[in-house]
Amino acid sequence: MSSEEWKLEPDVNTAAKMFRTHMLRDADQKPTLVLTLDMHSTEEDRERAMISFYKQTNDWTRPFEVRLKGDPAIGDGVRKHFFSFCLRKIQSGLHLDLDNIGGKTLLFIGEADHLVPSTSLPVLHGDLFRVAGRIIGHSFLNEGPLLTGMGKFLFPLLANKDAGEDAVLQIKDCPDTDVTDMVCLLESQTVLTTEQIEQVNNLALSWDLPTFTEDNRRLLSTQILHHGMITERIIWPEPDSDENDDIEDYCSAAAYLRQYISSASSSQLRELVEFWTGWTVLPDELHVSVDKDLMFPVASTCFMTLKIPAKCRSYAEFFQNISAAVSSTECGFGRV
Repeated sequence: MSSEEWKLEPDVNTAAKMFRTHMLRDADQKPTLVLTLDMHSTEEDRERAMISFYKQTNDWTRPFEVRLKGDPAIGDGVRKHFFSFCLRKIQSGLHLDLDNIGGKTLLFIGEADHLVPSTSLPVLHGDLFRVAGRIIGHSFLNEGPLLTGMGKFLFPLLANKDAGEDAVLQIKDCPDTDVTDMVCLLESQTVLTTEQIEQVNNLALSWDLPTFTEDNRRLLSTQILHHGMITERIIWPEPDSDENDDIEDYCSAAAYLRQYISSASSSQLRELVEFWTGWTVLPDELHVSVDKDLMFPVASTCFMTLKIPAKCRSYAEFFQNISAAVSSTECGFGRV
């Protein structure tokens, strides 16, 4: 493939893959780039390590390995965990108080899907946008999560196009036609009837999402799509025992997970996917296994498998256990 061939590809996703392939064409012949992150250090120290690493001038197309000091996890899942950590810091802000105002340091400010770069002098003078750009590019090369939530008007500027051109956001196909129809309805410019609004609200309330307003219809469509796409990608296991007690435990555990997903908020689902896979990029398949020896859910991120305990006396107990497990992505690597 020539260096310019990807520019002629009309499909943006295919063009991105072609560009990534071109950039990494000689990667196997290069020495591995290694980063060690101390999981026993403070959140601020891990942020300093991240910033220091990306302030360096490196060949970012080299094979990349992340090692977690104080955590036995190894493999591709560790790299996913690291990029999720970095992108979360870019989107949500640093715990480092560079502005000396007693709060987070934000690289981007504004409402969701309308974020704009901060004009904070410490951010500008600290060269943090260069750091952010390297993180975004490095994550892309390693097929990690991408930066989302930016204001639309920024895309033409980033792509060096005329400011009058608007970027068109594509919605991934969802196998659930009911969800797809609802998303298409919300994405349309038509005025919804009372009956249509009631249908949207019934679905939204069943998933603990906000009800419909003209101001939030696009955000709501994205949230509904997110919910629908997760449930349709799960590969549920069959019980591996004919014992009635084992089958009952399996069915209860699977039902509790379904209930958790169906009632979770958008942020809870995002955290669940990150715990399950190592980042918030949805794979084609999400696998589930039921283990009678577990007390808390654990994730095998390399195999996209969520292992849930077989014996929970109630949904309340299951909810408490999975909430504790999912929250562990902040301080560890998918284990409690």
